[in-house]
Amino acid sequence: KRIIHTNRVAIVGSFDCLNLARDIQLGFLTIHKLIDVIQNEVKWNEVIQTYDTNDLIIILSNYGNFFINEKESYQECLKKKIPLCLITQNFNSMESFYFEQTIYLTSKRNLSVGNYPMRIFSEYIVRRAIALRD
Repeated sequence: KRIIHTNRVAIVGSFDCLNLARDIQLGFLTIHKLIDVIQNEVKWNEVIQTYDTNDLIIILSNYGNFFINEKESYQECLKKKIPLCLITQNFNSMESFYFEQTIYLTSKRNLSVGNYPMRIFSEYIVRRAIALRD
């Protein structure tokens, strides 16, 4: 529900999650909800400059370590109090970071499944949003 009712939503993730982010973006367009997909530094800066406490940034991170290399962006989000939601397969991830919500797709880290849980989640979230919108 939060994604549907939030003013602006952006999704960011590592390379393999960006395809899933675009799939989610496309799915949400069917219910007339625009989602930004952050694919580069320019878009990151734009989102950080324009988003605020009424918006939402979703981080798709298979292993939960996305902000390890994006500490500056993370600090800017915290400074502006932009709500952050982490979706990850790694139950022990990002303990030193603050997220408004963390969704763990698995109860333990299992490298052999690849990003399959994330793919299932991307399908689920779109179908759930469509059901809630009807």
